[in-house]
Amino acid sequence: MNNQQLNFYVNKSKYIFVVVLILGIFFRLIDLDKKFFWGDEVYSSIRIAGYTKEQVIAQVYDSGVISVKVLDKYKFPNQERDLTDTVKALRGNSEHPPLYYLMARFWMQWFGNSVAVLRSVSALISLLAFPGIYWLCLELFDSSLITSIAVAIFAISPLHILYAHEAREYSLWTVAILLSSAALLRARRIKTKTSWGIYVATLTLGFYSHLLFVLSALSHAIYVLATEGWRWSKTFRLYLLSTLIGMITYVPWLLVIITDFYKFHGTVAEGPEKTSLSSLIERWFRNINRVFFDGNLGSANVILVILIAYAIYFLCRYSKRPVWLFVLTLIGVTAVTLMLPDLILGSTRSLGIRYLIPCYLGIQLTVAYLLATKISLYTNWLQKFWIILTITIISAGVVACTINAQKEVSWSKSDEKAKQFIQVAQNINQANRPMVISNGDPIYVLTLSYRLEDKVNLQLINHLNMLNMPKIDDDFSDIFLFNPADNLKEEIGLRTDYHLKPVVQRKSIQLWQLLNKK
Repeated sequence: MNNQQLNFYVNKSKYIFVVVLILGIFFRLIDLDKKFFWGDEVYSSIRIAGYTKEQVIAQVYDSGVISVKVLDKYKFPNQERDLTDTVKALRGNSEHPPLYYLMARFWMQWFGNSVAVLRSVSALISLLAFPGIYWLCLELFDSSLITSIAVAIFAISPLHILYAHEAREYSLWTVAILLSSAALLRARRIKTKTSWGIYVATLTLGFYSHLLFVLSALSHAIYVLATEGWRWSKTFRLYLLSTLIGMITYVPWLLVIITDFYKFHGTVAEGPEKTSLSSLIERWFRNINRVFFDGNLGSANVILVILIAYAIYFLCRYSKRPVWLFVLTLIGVTAVTLMLPDLILGSTRSLGIRYLIPCYLGIQLTVAYLLATKISLYTNWLQKFWIILTITIISAGVVACTINAQKEVSWSKSDEKAKQFIQVAQNINQANRPMVISNGDPIYVLTLSYRLEDKVNLQLINHLNMLNMPKIDDDFSDIFLFNPADNLKEEIGLRTDYHLKPVVQRKSIQLWQLLNKK
């Protein structure tokens, strides 16, 4: 391709880039309150409010009949709890660094309490990933065409848009990975104290955004060591000093982890279910699909995996050593750390797509390099093929995001269980003056409460204290049992004049209606 033709495609790509960027922003910001608010987000909300699950049980369970509105204080910040309480709530779950939760608390104190406001924290943070990946691509490839395609692929990635809609820290972690990576490359290039200071700041951001950021920091260490020829060079000394300072800033939270190490270890080392090698591979392939298309391609996912494998080969074959080495370490360190134990033990931790975000970012960079370079290399029908493939990948992402925008429940929210919560709430809300009795997990109760109307009353019972058997009040038009333990169902059958009618019966979600025997 001559320079004139290349400039033509670069200029055309700018228009596509702008359109796709606008679509990416649009998909991140629409309907934040319409999506199902699920269990992990409930955990986020009660921690932001300054409570733990145990405190919810202590304060609300066995306290008689209450309005569903009483639970609002455990969902959103209020005057009873301050920032100190939020930090205390997080101390019991130190695998979650505090930065996202503190940011969310400040944001809600300024703009009000609602699901949309809470989720807007993640959505707005996710927009910072655009300048992050733009900066990283310029540092890495120094090519406007590669940068434009990479930003376009990222902008309409169903994976990144999904986590932009959730009240969780994954958008912040994504931004930290991109900014710290770009800052490292810039610091190595210009070698100034200010540039290394910026890298320290991005490391601090990363360490306080997600526990697994340590793997990205490790990939940086391997990259710098390898590019410096495993020598004690000036650049390596500056890198080491910067990393040490970044780790020192993390010491306060590291002490929290050490202080509560046994609980921390029990949380992060919970034994996931076992699975077969074929199931592992099938799920890995499906997760890669969700980064680009989020479509049910089945065995056709292997075509995408082959394309990615070729893209990695092409990157290593034709790019400069510092470029492919950086991308491979970004992908490889996290992949090996999480996937190798699963291959050996048959566990499933690597199937959590959110834990492999660094890998998927590296894969997106690799695919962008392949597409842009192929378009630049050819002048015949092969060039048209790669242009069409690029447009197809981006268009498929747009279609997937358009379809997902209309869904109330996404695959990441345990979609079948979420639909059951919605069904339970609909049955309860249809009643005139309903009361719901439960001795189930407070996270399930709070998850359901987001769907219940204000007319609903609750009576929550600690399943460890069945002496406080609820008195059935005839003033309510309909009485329901939500996720009752067996002992509660037995006690109601023995002590009351009611029998139980099943309404929703699933493995983990149950709703029963109490009907008078008379």
